[in-house]
Amino acid sequence: MSTDLLKFPSGRSVGNCRNDAKRLARQENIPLHEALDRVAATNGVAQPWARAMTLVGDGVTGQRSSPDAITVDDIRAVMEKWPHLSHSGFEVSCRPNESYREVLAASRKQLLEAVDECNRAARFLKHIERRKTINLKAGSSYGLKHEVEYFCHSFPNAEYTNQYVANGSFICVALHLGFEVQPTHFGSPNVYFNISSRSPVFEWRRLKDRANGLYYYPKDVERLAELEVDLGLKSA
Repeated sequence: MSTDLLKFPSGRSVGNCRNDAKRLARQENIPLHEALDRVAATNGVAQPWARAMTLVGDGVTGQRSSPDAITVDDIRAVMEKWPHLSHSGFEVSCRPNESYREVLAASRKQLLEAVDECNRAARFLKHIERRKTINLKAGSSYGLKHEVEYFCHSFPNAEYTNQYVANGSFICVALHLGFEVQPTHFGSPNVYFNISSRSPVFEWRRLKDRANGLYYYPKDVERLAELEVDLGLKSA
């Protein structure tokens, strides 16, 4: 099988990542090998490109290997069960004279094509623990999708661009993984989930914010370092 068909933990194929690196090299006027290394890190394997190819091929990347990645079929299965779920969430906004049905169909088509976004959400959600009841205090899907973007930006050599995750993409992956949902209010595209505020990725974010605010203690430094290894943000 061609290596171009293999997938990184992000769900993006090797072939597409190779093209991303060529584009990055042109845009930033850097050597191709440097661009390849950066793209590999952005997509979940913080190793030189050659080493990344070995890990991806062996399925031992330490992140979500290709058999576990979110696929188009996974997204389609969720959409079939939830016919009003689209790229923007559970509702779409229409301009005057626009057809709701057409806008919804177009947004659902976007969601079906959002494989990369869904795999970014999956990288975050695998560090989220469930609880029995819906957690209103943990934030809505719209707020959490921004947490995914922040999390993905924190990976080694991650680029600031190309980490976007839509509200609907986050909801889709959460449903795929078995989380329960509750609308934030009638007519809202956003939902709450049965997620635990004690999840490791939330603890990491709280410590990260405390560090940025200079309210930092030795135990915090140690715990933050542990969490960053556990979350795959740094090597041990």
